[in-house]
Amino acid sequence: MTRGEPDPRPIHVHVVDDDPLARQSIIAYLKTAPEIIATGATADGAEARRILDASPADVVVMDLRLPGLDGIETTKLIRAAHPDTRVLLMTGMDDPTTLNRAMTAGVSGYVLNTITPQALIQAVRGVNAGLRVIMHDVVDSTWRDPRLWQLAPSPPVPRPVPEMTVREREVLNLLLTGASNTDMASRLFVSTTTVKDTLSSLMRKFDARSRTQLAIIAIGRGVPAPSASEPPSSAEQS
Repeated sequence: MTRGEPDPRPIHVHVVDDDPLARQSIIAYLKTAPEIIATGATADGAEARRILDASPADVVVMDLRLPGLDGIETTKLIRAAHPDTRVLLMTGMDDPTTLNRAMTAGVSGYVLNTITPQALIQAVRGVNAGLRVIMHDVVDSTWRDPRLWQLAPSPPVPRPVPEMTVREREVLNLLLTGASNTDMASRLFVSTTTVKDTLSSLMRKFDARSRTQLAIIAIGRGVPAPSASEPPSSAEQS
């Protein structure tokens, strides 16, 4: 499978949302992807659990706000009964506390309701492949707290972490703490040009198109987010 081509294997998706129009819209969006099969849609967590027990899905696209159990509590129950099922949570809330709860519950993806249809399809493909997908807007608002990346065990990763130079590892570590290019250059005693060149090399190795995507892919493959106060290695200071 080459870059940009969807996995030819079918992805069975169940949609959970108490808004009938939202359910219909999500299903319509997903059906535009040839490999995605919408296996069902339910209005609340309890009903979703009953349906999934009879007909498991690869991915559950679920709204956070549901009658009865919310999307996070429902995620816990689904993951306990069906550990191989990935949950992609959709919400209008981008605050760290909600993201914290969601990650602890075991969601594989966290996106905002403003997501575009194509981005939603890519998110479903990503979580189905074992990646942790977090929408860019959410990353921006919670970026300064790297602990959010470490609250739940990393999901199975489809590809290994590529080999990196010492410089690349240190730049990536600083990126995962939310450091800017200027911050990285100051801490590593190098020029911002060197930082940019190193980030470009990392993006090629991780097949990423931006700093944010690089960070998400790295976390998804098991690279731990270091403490923001973690100093650069002595090798880089010598």
